[in-house]
Amino acid sequence: AIDAGINPLCSLPRWFGNMASLSLIKFDGCHFSALPVGDSSALRNANSKTQTGSFYKKSTPVKSKTSLSTSEMPWKVISNIINLRRFNLGHNSLWHIELDKLCPRLAASLIDLRLHSTAISALPDSIGSLTSLLFLDISDNSIRHINPYLGVLTQLKTLKTKSNPIQSPPPSVCQNSTRMVIRWCDRTLAAKKSKNWDLRDISIDSLQFPSPDSLDAGTIKSINLSGCPLSHFALTNLPWKHLTSLVSLHIENCLGIKELPVDILFATRLRRLRVDGSGLESPPASILSSRGVAFARTYLTRVRDAKTHLLLDGLDLP
Repeated sequence: AIDAGINPLCSLPRWFGNMASLSLIKFDGCHFSALPVGDSSALRNANSKTQTGSFYKKSTPVKSKTSLSTSEMPWKVISNIINLRRFNLGHNSLWHIELDKLCPRLAASLIDLRLHSTAISALPDSIGSLTSLLFLDISDNSIRHINPYLGVLTQLKTLKTKSNPIQSPPPSVCQNSTRMVIRWCDRTLAAKKSKNWDLRDISIDSLQFPSPDSLDAGTIKSINLSGCPLSHFALTNLPWKHLTSLVSLHIENCLGIKELPVDILFATRLRRLRVDGSGLESPPASILSSRGVAFARTYLTRVRDAKTHLLLDGLDLP
């Protein structure tokens, strides 16, 4: 094990990667701005640096023909440690962490990854390769959308996400449990192939569509929210202007939804609207169930044009 936490360390010697038997590396609170870079110049200048264990504090990187630069696989040193099980990079400014190249190398062994307070804004798709991962800490960062590939991590027991401006999944999911986040991610990942975004019975009270990189709204043909405890205006957060392929919308038994947003009119291909058991009042669920999508379009067009829910003349309501 190597514990170099709270240390002005910003570089590693090349030979660090030869310690293949390491199972724990802790760099919490060091000065890395990217994944640790192997740098033989640290060895060459050892006599003029301050030595701490087998590491060398280094204030200014020294260019060397034999050192690794940040453009030459900076993840190489760590990824050679094939038995690594716990890796802590917390409290480093890892703007360009390049996890996409590191994760596949550590997929077989890593069970604990800590990236808290590292200023990262996203996780790469390759995070899904860490199938042995049990613990993941991404708290106190700038992450808005949790990568759906977390849905592949079925062994994950603990996911820490606090102090992030997360929009998807909704806060109610992130605050619920790790299993709920995994389920949301798995359903979203499945939607990339099936074009059916199925969130049935997931405890969400609000909606925020995943980032375009995660799920292309223009390809989605069906959205199923049946049984979700959605709030009154939850549907207004869907990107209706981009749901150009949507054919089917299910909101059965969503008691919290009271009205359909006018922006549904942008979903011009919508043919099926299932509202049985919902709390819809505008238009009433009982009428909409029997009249269908055509009635909904006429109703919402009147609402849009009148800017109110009062002008319903001519709709032949009972």
